[in-house]
Amino acid sequence: MADREHAPAEALASARPAASTDLAPQPGVPSLGLFAAGRAGGPRQLAALQRLVGNHATSVAVQRAVAVQRDKDNEKPLADIQGFAMPQLLAALATLEPAAARTDKVAGAFVGGPRLVAAMNAVTMKGDWKAYATATAAELGSLPIDQITDIMKYVGAPKEARTFERGDFDGRFDAFVEPTTGLISLIFKAKVVPGGDPPPSPKEIETFKAQFKSIVESTWSGKGNVRPAYAAGLKVASFKTQVTVLWVDGGEHLPIDLKNTTYESGEISTDLKTGERRGGMAPDAGVVKKREQYQGQPKDPVTGKITPLVSEQSTAAHEFGHAIGVDHVAHGKRTEYGETQEEWDDVMGGGSKVQVVKDKAGKVLHDDFKPFERIGERWGKDFFPGALQSKNKWSAG
Repeated sequence: MADREHAPAEALASARPAASTDLAPQPGVPSLGLFAAGRAGGPRQLAALQRLVGNHATSVAVQRAVAVQRDKDNEKPLADIQGFAMPQLLAALATLEPAAARTDKVAGAFVGGPRLVAAMNAVTMKGDWKAYATATAAELGSLPIDQITDIMKYVGAPKEARTFERGDFDGRFDAFVEPTTGLISLIFKAKVVPGGDPPPSPKEIETFKAQFKSIVESTWSGKGNVRPAYAAGLKVASFKTQVTVLWVDGGEHLPIDLKNTTYESGEISTDLKTGERRGGMAPDAGVVKKREQYQGQPKDPVTGKITPLVSEQSTAAHEFGHAIGVDHVAHGKRTEYGETQEEWDDVMGGGSKVQVVKDKAGKVLHDDFKPFERIGERWGKDFFPGALQSKNKWSAG
């Protein structure tokens, strides 16, 4: 038996063009790449495997895609150390001879893959952790969180910065909190599982991935701040919010069954026995479309016609909300997707707004920022001393 959460199934019309596959940075939100891919088999096994094989498959793909001139004199010393544990690898790279090998990224990618390249960049950019995190997003994305922590300490990230794994959040996502500038990053790892007869083509799968990542990140990032009830001792009183989507081949937070259908579909199902979550979507789930809501709307007394609520939404952005633990905007009511324009405009209704919905008295009825508040409270559990834990309550605003 499974519990299912669906995107709105109201009438659809006048689809807009697909979202751009290039996501522009959100205003005021630094583009930090402190994000780890899957950890199948646990951090030690994965780290050992990465050190042993040097991400060979990735290296081969790079070689096939771009014809480059490799320097074998640089490859040998890099190959000799690429299997070291991350702290030892960073120390060895800092004094590696010949010195040219320390910055030969082509040789590094060939013998050690993204892991070695990430370490090489850390050595050359030590002391500027923000620039490093931005420049090395792709390479960091291939590493488990324990190695990211080692690297970020090395490049000078503040000691209060923390990475958190899925176990703190019911397996829904990982997170990174940087309190100096005030940033909470939610890290979501997904895997596509093609299905149906016929299944989506490779081109359809890649288009879906690009659109999903773009629309989810642009819809959910930079739309508001969260803050603790007690901010004394913090460098900033509120934290910006950011989402990063990573496509992985294992260790995902959510497998997504991708199937061609004759109707628009989207759902997140949870197995009530195992707690396992699974997504189901069509290849066009990342496309923003017009949504109309007729349920709960009054009829015109003269014409008898119903004027619907109208908004725009992508199935991907809505289902992502369910995946990270957000209910429908009017959860528990007769029409869960909303009966007012404010509710219908919500991403967890029929629109694209990430917001807090309140009643006339100011009581919070729905809060799209709950996952970010949850991350903040997990960070606050480590930061605030015992007597202040009662103040470790976060809210949007």
